[in-house]
Amino acid sequence: RNTQGGIYGLCRELACSRTPPTSVLDLGARHGEGFELFGQRFPCSYTFVEPSPRCAPHIKEVIGAHSGRHLELVQAVLGPRSGTTWLNLLESDGDQSANIFSDRGGIYGHAEQVEVAVLAYQDLESHYDFCKCNVEGAEYQLIEDGLFDRFDAFVLEAHNAHAPGKTYLDAVVGLQDDFDIVSHGNLSYKYCV
Repeated sequence: RNTQGGIYGLCRELACSRTPPTSVLDLGARHGEGFELFGQRFPCSYTFVEPSPRCAPHIKEVIGAHSGRHLELVQAVLGPRSGTTWLNLLESDGDQSANIFSDRGGIYGHAEQVEVAVLAYQDLESHYDFCKCNVEGAEYQLIEDGLFDRFDAFVLEAHNAHAPGKTYLDAVVGLQDDFDIVSHGNLSYKYCV
């Protein structure tokens, strides 16, 4: 079914309808929109994962404004092993984080590449009640590596175009054995589960 507002619209629906989470992992935190829906509404611990140097300063401001809370910023990409990778910062897409796969064929203009850390997800807290994942195609490796086994519930934006050789059906197939999956949105481009 269609959800107004994409992944954030779905997060808004979930924030109003589910048991309050005690711990949230926000993958692809951007400017902290997920925190506005979950972290400000519920007294949960909240981990922002956002490698983009464009978005990190705003998240630090959010954390500073809520100094009495258990809030953490991880400035890295999550992966199965620690290391580094290249992040494409798209020139004309300033409100977005970035993409680790390509400059998307130049359709958004020039892309600057910056090297960012990769954090092994095993180094994170062992369990989270809820995860919001919007990582522009990198979701497939996280699904295949078993990251989502750590969560009770999640909302995920799956992309058709950003990850070479993958479609949103790969995301559904990779998750359906362990979760009840409900799809939302425009299935021809990207969608939420």
